[in-house]
Amino acid sequence: MKDILIVYYSRTGFTKQLAQELAVYLKADAEEIFDKKDRSGALGYLFSGRDALKEIPADIQRLTHNPAPYKLIIIATPVWAFKCSTPILTFLKNYGEVCQNVAFVATQGSSGAEKAFAQMSRILKKGPQATLVVNTKEIAQNKYKDKMYKFIENLNSK
Repeated sequence: MKDILIVYYSRTGFTKQLAQELAVYLKADAEEIFDKKDRSGALGYLFSGRDALKEIPADIQRLTHNPAPYKLIIIATPVWAFKCSTPILTFLKNYGEVCQNVAFVATQGSSGAEKAFAQMSRILKKGPQATLVVNTKEIAQNKYKDKMYKFIENLNSK
């Protein structure tokens, strides 16, 4: 049995930065989810929000890590229209049954993480052991470390 896998999707790079830093601190494996749809630029932003609102699954590339043998899966997503990103939605629907224990991480422009976490819990039929919410402005200004360390402490105490 393996310890921790961090699964993440990042459209702009903020979620990727946070997920990769968590992977280093937690000595975790990391799995970036790649969406086959181009979501770059202003049009990508608009279509991403629309797809999230309608909960349209994304067409994602095959994973390199099987989540089944991990004790904990940390799922990191940007918040799109108060929901998780559609690539993460697809991951949850395709692999949620094999995720034994989960923790959630969200990056957001302003708000919506709690609703995204509720959506993720509903799909998985279980709640997270811990959550972390970081605004993209905090990441850009490198002012998220205290939140990240508290999240890590919370995981280590479980």
